[in-house]
Amino acid sequence: MTENSTAKPTRRTFLAMTIGGAVVAGGAAGLTWWIKDRGELDEIEPPEPMSETGEVLAGLLRERLDMLELPDATISKWVNRYEKHRKPWTRDKVSRKDLQNFLLSTDFFPAADESKPLRFVAYYDPYISVCYNPLRYA
Repeated sequence: MTENSTAKPTRRTFLAMTIGGAVVAGGAAGLTWWIKDRGELDEIEPPEPMSETGEVLAGLLRERLDMLELPDATISKWVNRYEKHRKPWTRDKVSRKDLQNFLLSTDFFPAADESKPLRFVAYYDPYISVCYNPLRYA
């Protein structure tokens, strides 16, 4: 063998590197899932500040969905996205379409479990969140 030649990887080293990479990637994915689904992080998360009209909308949502556990952070995120993509709230009642939009923006579906607190996932609008479909597993 000459001094200038480089050692080529063998099948064993390639296979070992591939398995090692898969183990590391799987471990990272599992850790991410565990942290995300622990539920403790949602209680720590502070709510976003809302405008005066947003506070009115948040109050109306709480009145209409009083059977659900709605964390302040979930409502404030949705209200701020609503006012960003639509317009400031001016009405005195929440429409059925707005309630549907709120529920589709959370993790309420597909299980529809009323006992657990709702978390904001993404603002539901087919023209804004193009690939987000909360009913894909329903």
